[in-house]
Amino acid sequence: MLVLVVLCTCSISHHYWCFTCSINLHITKNCTMSRCGARKCCHVINQEVACLMLPTVRHIMSIVHTEHATPCVCVFRYGTPEQQQTWLVPLLRGGIRSCFAMTEKAVASSDATNIQSEITRSGDNYVVKGLKWWTSGAMDPRCKIAIFMGKTDVSAPTHKQQSMLLVPMDSPGVKVIRPLTVFGYDDAPHGHAEVSFDNVTVPASNLLLGEGRGFEIAQGRLGPGRLHHCMRLIGMAERALALASQRALQRVAFGRPLAAQGGLREVLARQRIALEGARLLVLNASEALDSVGHKAARGEIAAAKVAAPAVALQVIDAAIQIHGGAGVSQDVVLGHLYAGARTLRIADGPDEVHLGTLGKLELEAAAGGPLELKKILAGTGSIARPKL
Repeated sequence: MLVLVVLCTCSISHHYWCFTCSINLHITKNCTMSRCGARKCCHVINQEVACLMLPTVRHIMSIVHTEHATPCVCVFRYGTPEQQQTWLVPLLRGGIRSCFAMTEKAVASSDATNIQSEITRSGDNYVVKGLKWWTSGAMDPRCKIAIFMGKTDVSAPTHKQQSMLLVPMDSPGVKVIRPLTVFGYDDAPHGHAEVSFDNVTVPASNLLLGEGRGFEIAQGRLGPGRLHHCMRLIGMAERALALASQRALQRVAFGRPLAAQGGLREVLARQRIALEGARLLVLNASEALDSVGHKAARGEIAAAKVAAPAVALQVIDAAIQIHGGAGVSQDVVLGHLYAGARTLRIADGPDEVHLGTLGKLELEAAAGGPLELKKILAGTGSIARPKL
């Protein structure tokens, strides 16, 4: 039996991670929201993604995929009691699905201040207009609600112009234009979509948190969302390495198993070393997220978000090589894993953004703080020569 536990007195990070864990058949009876954090969830998702060949596990993990978990977290943390009753309860029960409409085709959406979609107040309603793409989950026929990000006041300070709104997918003016594929994979039945919002009218009560709070909401969900990706990436790499090892034992070339080849053993060993290093980075970021929050843990999260897809791609590529032609065929899951891992060097912030964050933190530490760094870069400050 699938059991879903919802405890609304828990913290958002506990809610988020335990929502993920509590629908998991293997730990439901041992996990409560009050004691399950990002670190524990990291172990669980690693294990479950690593064994996605099981149909039951595929179904379970589809429920906690980020495009569905993100709106759940946003409504839980920022929604009113009425919004939670209307949307969060059926979402957590699995009766409906959701999507997050933020990325836009016309602008570089890794910088959320670039968002151009409009949210205009009209009496007791808002009118929404914009073209979104990579709206993950929108292709699912069960998708009933979208969280839409747009600008409510272009004259406000840069980070106060954006707002987020709950938009029912059956509203007049919402049109799924086309599905988007990732290296040819459509990720059915969930799928990513290009979606048009053409003068869509929704009640003003559908606003999340308040006007001008959209950037704040986006930043609040990105830390956990990025780590969620990292956790799955570690599981994907673990599965790829297991498949590679099995192939090495089963396949015979030049009169002996591949496993007897010394060079291949070194390849497997190096993948394990890289994988364990990435796993520790993700665990460290999870611990930081639980203990100090996403703002203070942004350096640890950035490091994990860069390392996890890079290592996953390395491990999966090695597994493909060991499989030969089968590795790039539809008969083996490795091609699909590679496509997903490569996408995650872009999704929820490209590598360059996270590297920039991490590099800036290093410079701030060396300069003596953010203000001191600004002064030095502006040419109005100085730093003492380090002792050699």
